[in-house]
Amino acid sequence: MKAYFLTSAAALAVLSLPGIAHAQAADESGAAGSEIIVTANKRTERVQEVPSSIAVVNNTALERQGVTRLEDLQRAVPGLAMTSSTGQSHSTIAVRGVFSNNISAGIPAAVGVVIDDLPQPVDARGFNELVDIERIEVLRGPQSTISGRNSAAGLINIVTRGPSKTLKVDASQTVTTDQEYRTALFVSGPLGDNAGASLSGYYNDWAGNIRNLATNKKEGKQSYGVRGRLELRPAEGVTIQAMGYYQHLNEQQGTPLYQYFGAGALVSGALPPAFAFGDLTPGGIVFDRHNQLVNSTAPVFQHTNSYGGSLRATIDIGKLQLMSISGYQREDNDTVQDALGVNAFTLNFFPGWDGTQRSQGKLTVESQELRLISPASDRLSYVLGLFYSATNQDAAFQRVVFFPYNSKAFVQYKNYAAYARATFRATDQVSILGGLRYNADHGRYSQTLNGPTSANKATDEHLLGDISLQYRPVTDVMLYGRYAHGLQGMGFDLNAPVPSGTPIAPTAPGGVDSFEIGAKTQFLDRRLTLNVAAYTSVFKNYLSQKVNSQLIFELVNVGKVRARGFEIEASLKATDALSLNFSGAYTDATYRNYTGAQCFVGQTAAQGCVGGSQNLTGKRLAVSPEWQMSGGFEYVAKLPSAPFDVSFRADASYQTEVFFDSPGSPNKQDAYGIVNLSASLLDHNDHWKLTAFVNNVTDKEHTAGYADIGGVILGNVSGLQTRSLPRDFRRYGGVRLNVTF
Repeated sequence: MKAYFLTSAAALAVLSLPGIAHAQAADESGAAGSEIIVTANKRTERVQEVPSSIAVVNNTALERQGVTRLEDLQRAVPGLAMTSSTGQSHSTIAVRGVFSNNISAGIPAAVGVVIDDLPQPVDARGFNELVDIERIEVLRGPQSTISGRNSAAGLINIVTRGPSKTLKVDASQTVTTDQEYRTALFVSGPLGDNAGASLSGYYNDWAGNIRNLATNKKEGKQSYGVRGRLELRPAEGVTIQAMGYYQHLNEQQGTPLYQYFGAGALVSGALPPAFAFGDLTPGGIVFDRHNQLVNSTAPVFQHTNSYGGSLRATIDIGKLQLMSISGYQREDNDTVQDALGVNAFTLNFFPGWDGTQRSQGKLTVESQELRLISPASDRLSYVLGLFYSATNQDAAFQRVVFFPYNSKAFVQYKNYAAYARATFRATDQVSILGGLRYNADHGRYSQTLNGPTSANKATDEHLLGDISLQYRPVTDVMLYGRYAHGLQGMGFDLNAPVPSGTPIAPTAPGGVDSFEIGAKTQFLDRRLTLNVAAYTSVFKNYLSQKVNSQLIFELVNVGKVRARGFEIEASLKATDALSLNFSGAYTDATYRNYTGAQCFVGQTAAQGCVGGSQNLTGKRLAVSPEWQMSGGFEYVAKLPSAPFDVSFRADASYQTEVFFDSPGSPNKQDAYGIVNLSASLLDHNDHWKLTAFVNNVTDKEHTAGYADIGGVILGNVSGLQTRSLPRDFRRYGGVRLNVTF
């Protein structure tokens, strides 16, 4: 199948034209007044011309806000929220309060991720590392017309850098006070008159922010990778671009970090009373929100290898452009976690067991897309497309004792789609935009669980679409209204509570209907940009999850969810030296019909826990802060008599409280704000830049995720509360040197 995809693209290449997928980037400075181009809608467009809410963050903005992993992006994009758990390399992503924290092989996501036109499977982990980025586009609201089954709530489109017309070398070195060492190199340029190439590589080593007393080492992370592109222009109007990448992640994380352990509480009712609070506290660990210590000799790790590539070819057919994109991606993952976070085997309660549980997986994706694109300047412009993908996943999970669980599964999803998007300019001021997508999913699975084997297959078809109305009363002012119908596709929950060997029924596909109105405006010769949007979305057959009696996450259909709110984004180039930016989001995401929800740990009848369940109808969704804001300024002082200029930068972000299970639970992060400061020396000829920075200046401790496994192990008694720490849990500083020639 791989050979067929690549051959089809190569055959088309003999007739092809210059590619449009990697359009010009926004101004490197990211300053107000620069032209921002996006490509997430399958064609090159000014972001101010797109009738939907889109946030764009370029590589410079990522760097100055300390964003090196996807989970950090929420600092720069209000309306985007992420959470992660111990030993989990990828993040749960929420847009406008809606997310899919579905820990089951192959279950579709509510928020899709696309890198260089290759859709990323929900279970992929390698895309969390942000390397060699040109820009990131965050599209809020349903994007199913262009992206199918994995983008009911939104889409993150990541564009990496490609070949340049002149020789260019960029190198950077970052060193931090908490022992992070990051090196990156990018080389790009022409290979004669009709070819070009680029090659990038990086290496990152971070000691981590959790120390294991048993080994006297920190649980750190290392990663490295390369990406290369070759672009050929063999004839007039012909472009062929081949891309390949490899990435390796190694993390020494997987031991639960306890924040709270109820005095006298047992780890399990089946264990002797001696296995209690005192046994978990050697070395003087204090279980509170400041804790950064664990104590376990369990051999935890997480190894991930990702590699793949794409072949892109395009052709001119009169005024039209025909494009083929063939892709292949593979990821292998091996994770060992400490199931309890204690030295259980040294206590002889489980002879022969080292206290770990292990998950292993192999994930491959083959994809083929064809696009026919008309000129954007035509009164009626359009994009027509065909898409096919096959996702194959082998997943294994094993826990020897303590709720033994042994699963080996294979899951396959094939997706077929045909889509069309069109823009009709009725007048110079009024345009109508619309799109339709036929989407067909064919899924099957087989699973051997604790001995018996089960299997099933299913097919699902949907018609998706959106329509928008644009009105431009004056130049640089665009008002719009948009309706979109999206989809979160069906899947098989391999953790479903059915007897081993019993076929698992597919989950019901989730639909969403969304309405949005907004305005995109620019004033003062485009030095001031002000964009606003308001929306309401209703999701049906929304999937949540709970932890079952086997300590395994299972999916729960909670019926309807409603999300509504507004966003504002503003940037101002006040003077040639001073730039300012601000963005904010208000989100009201609630369950509309969710009875029988799992109680949070320690919840009483007075708090709504009746008969072991609660009613969450009308309550906020998890991982959904009500308010998020970010802003910053940059001042560049020109020093003609010195060999350099000087710049000063400040960025701040703020969010209100967020719950990680249900409202009222102790598993929450209170409202907090983060401030980052930096100062740079800038070469007059842009050949080098030296930056000193401090992130989380006020040393505000916060969390990336909570879990209270005591709710299952101990019953409804608060006993074992764990959490995961973000990169900037504590204040850290550093220096960064960028060299360009």
